[in-house]
Amino acid sequence: MPKPILIVGGTGKLGAPVARALREAGHQVAILARDTKKAATLFPAGFEIREGNVLSPESLRRALADCSGVYINLSGPFEQIGVEQVVAAAQAGGTGWIGYISGLTVRSGNSWSKFVRRKLLAETAIRESGIPWNIFRPTWFMEALADFVRGGRAYLIGYHPQELRWIAAVEYAALVVQVYGREETHNRCFRVQGPEALTMAAALARYCEAIHPEITRIRRIPFWLAGMRGWLPGGGETAEGVRFLKDFARMGEPDFRQPQVDADDDSHDAATVFGPLKVTLGEWLEGEASTRRTSSV
Repeated sequence: MPKPILIVGGTGKLGAPVARALREAGHQVAILARDTKKAATLFPAGFEIREGNVLSPESLRRALADCSGVYINLSGPFEQIGVEQVVAAAQAGGTGWIGYISGLTVRSGNSWSKFVRRKLLAETAIRESGIPWNIFRPTWFMEALADFVRGGRAYLIGYHPQELRWIAAVEYAALVVQVYGREETHNRCFRVQGPEALTMAAALARYCEAIHPEITRIRRIPFWLAGMRGWLPGGGETAEGVRFLKDFARMGEPDFRQPQVDADDDSHDAATVFGPLKVTLGEWLEGEASTRRTSSV
């Protein structure tokens, strides 16, 4: 019987598409979840739900005992230690592959940011595990645009003049499937960018036009004000999220057409190996709008 691949963080907006894409490609997939009943409602029959917590080494060892691979989708203050715990459990269980979603700005030159530093340390644990691995460094996901709409209003936190090459989670998930099935690409780090460049403001405006036509303007909030918790309707941005946006505004999306600043940056352009991503923001928005219309019927 084929061994499953365990998805850590599979119930999130970026982890779930990867889990579904792997299952559609014919792989057995298990989802690690603290609340197994809730997780079971998110996936159809055919997915296995395994109870576990990234901060519980014993539960991780049980969950990974018979897995062929593990894909890690974590974020937040416990990301580094969570990845390290998963790696240790994978080593103990003889897991054959580790995949990890990092970020496009993750490079030593940006290690002044605690968000980048966490991911760099997590990447190091994976690289030194002795297990075949792949690290994915994507840019911003189109799905993140929904996070800038709260209480019937759209907010842009801080000033972000740089253009970003947005990607769709479903197309990123298809890339992970390709990498997982090709041993010749293992032990490589891939950067992932989309086909068109748009600023946050431009992308958010198009998102609102297609999904929230009742929103006619975007409210711009300076970082100092956004850092005051609870100012947004419905709970507001956390201080952690605002700090991330502030750090990102300083780093920007790297321009890989220019000579690399970091001598230790060993990332490869996924487009040159697997072909360029093709989903534009307009195409993604059409799909989102259609899905919402269908679900409202």
